[in-house]
Amino acid sequence: MRIGLEVHVQLKTKSKLFCNCPTDPAEPNRNICPICLGFPGIRPFPNEEAILLAFKIAKALNCRILERCFFSRKSYFYPDMPKNYQITQYEAPIGVDGWVDIGKKIRIRRVHLEEDPARLVHPGGIGGSDHVLIDYNRAGVPLVEIVTEPDFEDVEEVKRFFKKLLSILLHLRAFDPLKCSIRCDVNISLGDTRVEVKNVTGLKHIERAIRYEILRQEKLLKEGKEVKRETRHFDEKTGLTTSLREKEFEDDYGYIFDPDLPIIEGIEVEIPELPDRMVERFVEEYGLKEEKAKAIAYEGPDFASFFEEVVKDFGKPEVVASWMLTHLLKCLNFNHMRLEDTSLTPKEFVEFLRAMEEERISERYAKEMIKEWVPSGKKVEEFLKEMVSEEELRRAVEEVLREHRKAVEDYKKGKKKALEFLIGQVLRRIGGRADVKKVRRLLEESIDLK
Repeated sequence: MRIGLEVHVQLKTKSKLFCNCPTDPAEPNRNICPICLGFPGIRPFPNEEAILLAFKIAKALNCRILERCFFSRKSYFYPDMPKNYQITQYEAPIGVDGWVDIGKKIRIRRVHLEEDPARLVHPGGIGGSDHVLIDYNRAGVPLVEIVTEPDFEDVEEVKRFFKKLLSILLHLRAFDPLKCSIRCDVNISLGDTRVEVKNVTGLKHIERAIRYEILRQEKLLKEGKEVKRETRHFDEKTGLTTSLREKEFEDDYGYIFDPDLPIIEGIEVEIPELPDRMVERFVEEYGLKEEKAKAIAYEGPDFASFFEEVVKDFGKPEVVASWMLTHLLKCLNFNHMRLEDTSLTPKEFVEFLRAMEEERISERYAKEMIKEWVPSGKKVEEFLKEMVSEEELRRAVEEVLREHRKAVEDYKKGKKKALEFLIGQVLRRIGGRADVKKVRRLLEESIDLK
């Protein structure tokens, strides 16, 4: 079995690839102009930001950067491309012969830049609609296409590749997972015939599409039937692939050099520290286990930088990593946020950890507090002010002592665990909103008086 990928990454740019139309979400057919719509006589002009990001991606994927590259016209008739050709790169892409290490090297055949077609909306689903709606907002959005060799042998390798690729894109600041899309054409062959599953979005659906297509082809081969060379559609609702058309060959597109766009040469780019090197450094410098180091580095440069700033001030890398990965990240994911979307600073997170370390807040309360604190933008001091009053705390202590007389007797007999139990009961009663040291002191004083 061989699996190859053609990954289309929407770049994080303010404007489209060949015009000034914004890439921000909008109502259908709002972010358009004569260039997007392919009006006669239009002259596209390249987006420098997109070109530089594409070069950085090619370099980060260990590609050989070509000295000169240019844009071509890929000719085909389809309603998502009103000028009847797509501006892309074919003969001279940005980079070739790269690789990504996922435990074995996945070869990268080419990295090139192209414009996205418009979005087609089938109200009744593909094959079930009597009409199609077209949104040209997406037409012209910059894409980098990353084409691998058919080096994947199973779905798990594909998943590892995507995790690594996404982390690289985040560190290059070339991709925003909350605003940009990644679509993938998956090529699968169990024998000599390659089948393409077109435009699958999201790793979960890519995995489902591959698993189904493997089963489908296995069944055909066992029955002695032919596996046709074709392009298929993956239905996210049913999890099935259906035939769209016979698979085209590259020669069918009639590529020609685009005379309206310049040849690109002499581009040099610098790339930041990439995730794999960062993981090595975190293990060496902070003593983290590789699994935690990967989780932090792969989350992106802002998350990793935040971790380092907190450790610089607070120390204790393992404690910081545990709280960031277990509670902070869970909170961000629940609210569909990234760290850079919040007002949270490393200094405030240090204050939060110190308040817990000094027992000004309990760990139980801290776990609940972080859920509200991070998305709200409130300050740590505001939560500390919400601690229960002295009167409320004393009342809670008295109630717990009355209800748990056996634990009180056990403590008097020297069983220290009994005091920890009573502290836990008080904190549970007041929702953790108290200084743990104060709770301990009040319990000890109250028990001594009895």
